[in-house]
Amino acid sequence: MTENVALISTHAITKQELTEAILTGGGVLTPASRSVGRISRGTPHIWIYLEETEVFLNTQHAEEQNNPAGWDLVRTKLGGEPQSAIEIEVSRTPGSQKLAVNLPSCARRHGRVWH
Repeated sequence: MTENVALISTHAITKQELTEAILTGGGVLTPASRSVGRISRGTPHIWIYLEETEVFLNTQHAEEQNNPAGWDLVRTKLGGEPQSAIEIEVSRTPGSQKLAVNLPSCARRHGRVWH
């Protein structure tokens, strides 16, 4: 079983940036899959998906019609306008959540800041 977490950013995250972060985190790319890549440490795993910017913005607009206060809160927390989203599928194996939490720091190692 898994659980999904969305990482929303004011930066339009590119597939190249996400690929670099996955590889920096010791992960592998999964071109034959819908995911961009996977990071594993023994039995803990996460799968990482990039939502295309246009799809994210269209989805956000539709969701905002139903929950404007929620998206106002997202903007406030981010300090700007949401531009992209990464979906992280987290295994329920102990240690998997830590892999998900560490993904943004892998991006920072390349000078990328996802906020």
